[in-house]
Amino acid sequence: MNVFNFHLTNSCNYNCTYCFGKFPEKKDLPLKEACSVVDNIARYFSKNGIKDGRINLAGGEPLLYLHLDDLIEYIYAYGLKASIITNGSMLTEERISHWKDKVYCIGLSLDSAIPETNLTIGRSCKNKAPTVKQAVRITQAIHRNGIKLKINTVVSKLNVNEDMAEFYKRLKPDRLKFLQVEIIDGINDGAEKLAITKKAFDEFCKRHNKCCNETICEKSESLENSYLMINPQGEFQLNDSGKYKTYGSCLEEDLSEILSRVPISSDKFNSRYGKESKREVLTKKICIFGGHATWIKGLKESFVNARFFKDGDLHSIDVIRNAEEIWIQSNAISHSFYGKVVDAARANKVPVRYFEYAGILKCIEQVKFKKSS
Repeated sequence: MNVFNFHLTNSCNYNCTYCFGKFPEKKDLPLKEACSVVDNIARYFSKNGIKDGRINLAGGEPLLYLHLDDLIEYIYAYGLKASIITNGSMLTEERISHWKDKVYCIGLSLDSAIPETNLTIGRSCKNKAPTVKQAVRITQAIHRNGIKLKINTVVSKLNVNEDMAEFYKRLKPDRLKFLQVEIIDGINDGAEKLAITKKAFDEFCKRHNKCCNETICEKSESLENSYLMINPQGEFQLNDSGKYKTYGSCLEEDLSEILSRVPISSDKFNSRYGKESKREVLTKKICIFGGHATWIKGLKESFVNARFFKDGDLHSIDVIRNAEEIWIQSNAISHSFYGKVVDAARANKVPVRYFEYAGILKCIEQVKFKKSS
């Protein structure tokens, strides 16, 4: 996993009805502790040989985080990519210029080119909605400083029929992402009335898919189990089937250990980040015995030459004889079948190794580095 979204603050000068970037009762971290979160992410990247790691700074509105510029400097000192997702209302040309060479990408959340629609959405401050002129001025400054520009548009009943093609073409984004409005249990329940059908979302995407060379369309379920999120208190959260779940604190535990128990979908992650995500595919001929259906599905995405066997599912010893390694997950495997597999492997001098974790990512790492024997 090479992209982590660090939500620095709950504070925002907008009040978008369907915002999912809310973390009730989570206060902003002091700079020292925020840097500790960055340390943890950097260790994870280094440990896993990830050379294109990126930390995406989000909110709330990240420009309201008091230590934003210091944190960007800290990320830059590591040699990591920093990106920012902002509503753009507080961006200035001077600040953008200051971020030159330090910020890889600025993502602007722009849901409409019509002021009245933005007011209805809640994308406004003191009853003032952003204008096209302001957006053009800011995006020109981003381009001028050599920073990549991404535009995120949440599509709901309020803007699904709007034609934003000319607006996008004026802004010239490097990447354009459409997100079908997602309802998160306990976060934006009041936005249920703004939900749209997949067909309506597809039609919006079709109308705008030529507005940028790289266009990503994310249906509501695409965010589930794929958006790697650290909240303002440094806790790792995941949208697991439409509800935020917390898996541990990045201030107290190594990120690799936290991720070992997080149900991340590699396919969805790769779809979200496109060319950025470079998942390693292992071609080693291995046989894997045991484990539950979801776990097996997750491993299949990375092990192209692996064969998987459920309890009792071994019709020929030849599959063991021809394998380079045997890996055993003790979950969902009987003692008698375990004994049969191990005896066959030993008789044919095939190494037997054991998974030490239940988490998919940690198990992939084990096979890659042969950490168990």
